[in-house]
Amino acid sequence: MSDNCNKLGDPASEGWNLDKYKNVHIAEKVYALRPNYDWYVFVDADTYVLWPNMVEWLGQLNPKKKHYLGSVTLINNFRFGHGGSGYIVSRAAMKPFVGHNLGIANKYDARAKNECCGDYLFALALKDTTGLEVQQMWPTINGEKPSTFPFGPYHWCHPIVTMHHMNSEEINSFWEFERNWYDGQNLSEASPLLLRDIYDEYLAPNLQERLEDWDNLSDNRFYLDTEDENREWEKWQLDKMKNTKEYNEFEKKAHLSFEDCGKACKSLSDKECFQWKYHDGICSISDSFHLGKPVKKAHREKDRKKSGWDVEKINKWTAKQSNCDEVLWPKDRS
Repeated sequence: MSDNCNKLGDPASEGWNLDKYKNVHIAEKVYALRPNYDWYVFVDADTYVLWPNMVEWLGQLNPKKKHYLGSVTLINNFRFGHGGSGYIVSRAAMKPFVGHNLGIANKYDARAKNECCGDYLFALALKDTTGLEVQQMWPTINGEKPSTFPFGPYHWCHPIVTMHHMNSEEINSFWEFERNWYDGQNLSEASPLLLRDIYDEYLAPNLQERLEDWDNLSDNRFYLDTEDENREWEKWQLDKMKNTKEYNEFEKKAHLSFEDCGKACKSLSDKECFQWKYHDGICSISDSFHLGKPVKKAHREKDRKKSGWDVEKINKWTAKQSNCDEVLWPKDRS
C-alpha cells in the first residue's frame, strides 16, 4: 500500500515541504515539557552530537543570558542557525520566545507556506519576539563530517560538538572512535576532542598521492580553458578562477591533465593549495585538505574524476602546528 502511495507523489520534496513546519512547534513543545532547563539543543536525526564536548562548552556559558548559537547561513541576507548543524538556545531566550507566547507556532504556520525552511522560520520567529539574532559558533557547531571536513587553519585546534549528514555506518564508526578516545579518562578532566584529532584518525592514515574515481571536494579555485570555443563554463566556475595574468608556468597548463593539475598545485604555497581534482578539462584545487568520497566510474576515460593530495606539503604543514595547548572554543559575543 505504501509503495503505491509513494508512486503517486514525490516523497522527498513533499517531506521537505512538511518538515519546515516543525521547528517552532518543537521549541514550543519542549519548553512546555521542560521549562526549567538551562539549554535547549536542536538537532536533526542525522546530526551527531559529541556530548562530552557539548557539556564542557556550555558549562563555560551563562544560560541566564539570551543565547542563540549556531552555524550561520543566509537567506535573503538574513542570518540564521543551520538546522542540520544544530542550534542551541538558552533558557533566558526560550522563556520570552515560547514561554510567554503560547500558541506562537500556530501563528507562524501560515508564514511557513511561503518560506523554504524551518530553521530559517525559527530564527525569524525568535527575532520577531525577542530581538535575538544567531551567534556564529562555526566550526564548533558544524555541518560537515569526518569525510568532508576541510582540515587546515580553520579546522584544527577547534573542538567539535556537532556533525551533519551522518549515516548509520558513520555514526557507529565515530562512536567507536569517541569511546576509545575517552576510555580510561575521567570525563571531567579529559581533553576535548578536536578537529585535529579527527584528522589524525580519519584522514592522516588514508593520505595518498592519487585516487581514481574519487571526489576529494576540491573547489576553491578552478583552472579552465576559457579559449575553447566548444565549451561553455558555468558562471560559478568562472568566478572561482584566478586572474590568468597572475598564473605561473605550471598554472597555465593546469587544465590539460590530472598530472598538470597536480604540478600546478605543488607549485603553489600551502596557503593556496593542498590538493586537487581533475576531470574533463576541469582542474580544481583546495587550500584545505579533505578525505572526500568515491564516485561511480564514468564510461568515458576523460570524464572520470581523479583526486590528488600534496602529501608532502600536508605533512609539513601538520608537523608545524602546535599541540593545541590552547583549545579554540567559540567566543561568546553576547
